[in-house]
Amino acid sequence: MGTDEYKKLQKARNTIEGIPSVFKRKLNVDRIPSRGIRATRMFFHFKVLAYNVGKLVKYNSLDRQAHCAQNQGKLQTIDA
Repeated sequence: MGTDEYKKLQKARNTIEGIPSVFKRKLNVDRIPSRGIRATRMFFHFKVLAYNVGKLVKYNSLDRQAHCAQNQGKLQTIDA
């Protein structure tokens, strides 16, 4: 296995294993304070939903910042 191929595979592995790590560290999925399979599933799905909403909000704020910066450049050329 060449070094370039190894780096590519290692990056893919880090990407895949990053999400469960975030769930364990930030969302505290290891300690679910509910009993029963149904309640546990619901709790976990709400945690996943919270993670996805957070990512969506972050993406939208970054997208909006880029859009505003792009439009600000256009406004300066129109006013000048």
